[in-house]
Amino acid sequence: METQFKPNWTLLESLRNRFLSEEFSPTTSYWSTEEVLEQYHSTFAERIGWKWDAVLRDFETKLSQSSIVPKALLDWGCGTGIAALKLAEKFYRRGLEEIVLWDRSPASIRFSMKVIQNQFPLLKVRAWDCQEVPKDFVLVCSHILNELSSEAEKELKRIIDLSQWVFWVEPGTPEHSRKLIELRESLRSHFTVVAPCPHQLSCGLLDHSQKNNWCHFFASPPNQVFRDGFWKQFSQKLGIDLRSLPTSFLVLSKTALLDTKLSHPQKRVLGRMRNYKGYSLALTCSENGISQQKLLQRNSSQVIDLLRENEFSAWLP
Repeated sequence: METQFKPNWTLLESLRNRFLSEEFSPTTSYWSTEEVLEQYHSTFAERIGWKWDAVLRDFETKLSQSSIVPKALLDWGCGTGIAALKLAEKFYRRGLEEIVLWDRSPASIRFSMKVIQNQFPLLKVRAWDCQEVPKDFVLVCSHILNELSSEAEKELKRIIDLSQWVFWVEPGTPEHSRKLIELRESLRSHFTVVAPCPHQLSCGLLDHSQKNNWCHFFASPPNQVFRDGFWKQFSQKLGIDLRSLPTSFLVLSKTALLDTKLSHPQKRVLGRMRNYKGYSLALTCSENGISQQKLLQRNSSQVIDLLRENEFSAWLP
């Protein structure tokens, strides 16, 4: 965080309370002033950026196996542009030419354009006119599911069908997970499910026996955050746990990868392991469905340690 940023704690607390209540209007925006955008971008958007970092690291191996050469990113519901920034960092050297932004708030689009152009002055950055669709574009969606009107949902589905890739990140709550699973099921017949899933079959969490489980992962903040006085104050004043960020996400591709399984084992760990005396339990997802795997400390200590170190992308044989 830049040292010149001065937090407005009253404003930040108001934003936090709104996000917790999920009281969003489908017709009006909470980006009321430039200050709101600036305060959000330096705090809550930073935390969303850490989620995107984890998702893109998870995708790194598959990126090297893919033919993805995006000419354009379309950030739909761009907020302050944090998702577009993270994708631009990943694709800038892979042929990315422009970033197209849309949000129901014109102030949000202007702010995002300024932020992105400051970091990537050679990229073309423009507002989307809602008619022309960029060629060979990657669709980017971040933290929008609980703010969609029925009309916006229809429009978004149209845009998804026109995209080559979809990168979507949401909070890791049961509700957001279910909505992403519904989206996955509606699209898997004409998209390859790249991540987080280890298979292309119907989601095992749709089984009635799994009603208490959901697809989520925990992103970790950068280590320096825990040594930063501002973030400590942010955590204390707003009651926010900095240690991890529950995340649900989905990456889809119109073109199948060379090998969607790659070298990964075929069981992905969902959420976190539960640790007990002498053993740990991991909820795993595979083409055989959702299952609980027991790891005994006496003969799986190294595996358990590895899962703890990289819990966002944890796999088991």
